[in-house]
This record gives sequence, structure tokens and C-alpha cells, in this order.
Amino acid sequence: IEKTVKTEDDISSPPRLLRITRDIENAVELNWLPPVNPNGVNTSYEIEFTTNSTFTTISGTVLTQKSLTHYNWTGPEFPTNYMRVRAVNLANTDTGTMSEPSNVLEFCLGKEKAPDEPTGLREVTEQASTTSVYIEWDESPPTTCDGVTWYELSYTMDKTCTCNVTNITTNNTCYNLTGLVEDATYYITL
Repeated sequence: IEKTVKTEDDISSPPRLLRITRDIENAVELNWLPPVNPNGVNTSYEIEFTTNSTFTTISGTVLTQKSLTHYNWTGPEFPTNYMRVRAVNLANTDTGTMSEPSNVLEFCLGKEKAPDEPTGLREVTEQASTTSVYIEWDESPPTTCDGVTWYELSYTMDKTCTCNVTNITTNNTCYNLTGLVEDATYYITL
């Protein structure tokens, strides 16, 4: 005797590893992995977006077609800074609930602008020597999702030409210039 049986759908486990796989001007491709336990057939995914990482208010949603695990977001600007994905299956349709959300993804709106110039460049004299100068500056306010990535520091003994300039990249707000010539004047640009 043979019999075909069907189990009941239940709420899915959350989608996994939401990430941006392509980020070009005016387009972002979102990708994620399906739930480990779909508890039925995933019919679609709902992308939620908001302006705060805690999702206390949802700014809007987009429902993907079918069970695709990617979505291309296009437009002149993206609506918010945070996104997450929920799985939808037949059990969700009946109960009106979604799976738990995926990880929260933070991204930047439109094009990023250059950070403001750092301010407060100063010498810390108690840490200086005859061949070194310790300098500090105030952090630039963030203008991107990641904040300031690095600072470029240049110094030379001759500010009238661009020759013999030493360039340094650092992600700190201080730097110890070493190997300097004794009793010399240096011009520092940050």
C-alpha cells in the first residue's frame, strides 16, 4: 500500500547572511541565504527598511517575487540606512506572521561625501625629542557609514616646493614623526 502525505507548513527560521554583493552608482544588489529550517516552501521574502538599527519603526517593505534570495535595489537614492529580510511561506500567509528577521544590514545613502578637514593639529611637546615630534588632532565628524577611514599626513622642510615630501597614512588621531633632523623646521599638512 502506498500513501502520499503532506506535512503542515510552519513559520520558517530566519534568512541568513544578508549582504550587499554589488554596490554601484544608483544600484545595490542584496543577497542572502535561505533559512536553515524553511518549515515548508518559502513563497517570497520581505525586505524591511528603516532609519534606525533597532527597527522600532519600519519605514517600508518590499516583497520579492517567488523565493529568490536576491534583490536589486535601484534608484537615485536609497530610502534608509538599515535593511533586514524575513521569510514568507504558506504558514505565514495563514497566520499573518513572518519569520524572525535576518541580520541587520547598514548601508549608506547615495554617494558618500568627503569628510570635513580635521582640526586642532597640535604638537605634544612633552613627548617630543631632538629628532621626533608627536602630533595630535581632533577627529573629523563622520560623513559615511564607516566614518573616517584614514588620515593622510605630509611633512617637509621646504614648503615652497612639493619635492622631498613624506606622506603617511594613519587611522589614528595622533602620530609620532621620527627620524627628523635636529634643530630644523618642518611644515605639516593633514
